[in-house]
Amino acid sequence: MSLEIDCGFKNKRKKVKITYEDLPSFLFSMDKDELLKLKSLEVNFLTEGPKSLKIFEKFYLDYPKSLYAAVIYFQALRTFEYFEEAKQLFNSIKKKFPNEIMTLCIDAHYALEEGNKEKFLKLFADKEILKIAFPKRSLYHYKEALCFHSMWAFYWKIEKNTEQMAKHQKFIALLLNTLKTFSSAGQNWC
Repeated sequence: MSLEIDCGFKNKRKKVKITYEDLPSFLFSMDKDELLKLKSLEVNFLTEGPKSLKIFEKFYLDYPKSLYAAVIYFQALRTFEYFEEAKQLFNSIKKKFPNEIMTLCIDAHYALEEGNKEKFLKLFADKEILKIAFPKRSLYHYKEALCFHSMWAFYWKIEKNTEQMAKHQKFIALLLNTLKTFSSAGQNWC
């Protein structure tokens, strides 16, 4: 399942295709059964608590070419407030996947957390639309879109521009509601 959305503002409008399937394949780099296990754990890791970190770490180590496994592990570390470990993991992710959407968004998010707006703007100035920021791509995974728009919502929160922040939050809600509809329709997304 995918969404095709006309995104943008004024004269900067672009069609963006967002998928909820396991595409583009380079994000995942693991067999289907293992991917289903990881997705299931991702959905339930808050109830599992910090013990889920060992399982995420195993996926990360067993599938070193999977950006998805790395980012899920990174997010879990941050969720359970292992900030130093998350930062170390991110440095590894940045070396292995330097130009990927999620890597650049996490890097920009860190820059904002550290008060380094210059670095953020160097990465994403005038690139508030996914297709403009990454024009060579024709398909984006919903996780990439979530990461991208969460980063922009955070930027506009810092800038105290609630109108711009709300635009990104609205898009995030659309992505998550579509995911909810997709999963309740019996699709095997996790």
